[in-house]
Amino acid sequence: MKKLLLCMAIISSIAAILLGSISNLNAQQAGWGQCGGGPWTGETTCVSGWTCVYINEFYSQCQPGSSGPGCPPQTCTAGGCGSSSCSIKSPDTPIGGGAEKSVTASTGYFACCYKEEWSGNIYANSYPNSCCN
Repeated sequence: MKKLLLCMAIISSIAAILLGSISNLNAQQAGWGQCGGGPWTGETTCVSGWTCVYINEFYSQCQPGSSGPGCPPQTCTAGGCGSSSCSIKSPDTPIGGGAEKSVTASTGYFACCYKEEWSGNIYANSYPNSCCN
């Protein structure tokens, strides 16, 4: 009887480990979560409708949009393929408050500045040159 219980405990443990591994195969980062960067070891793909946006060499974040992985979620208002820097300013309204953002891209990246039409948020990020191919 002890051998049977031990056998069942071992089989249950193995099954739990295998099921846990299978469930992690399709794991994706939730919206606004971290999806990349220097020491990052977590999920690197985002849930449907979100794209992993490069912020800097240490941090990438899942943001709304479904372009290719790590590419701008919409057309750049300023900057774009081949641009090394750009800046964007929000309107002087209570929502935007005249905020300004800018970015300088490092080697292998381009600068992209844009405003989300649905939220009014402004972004200044750099993206891999591979997005331009």
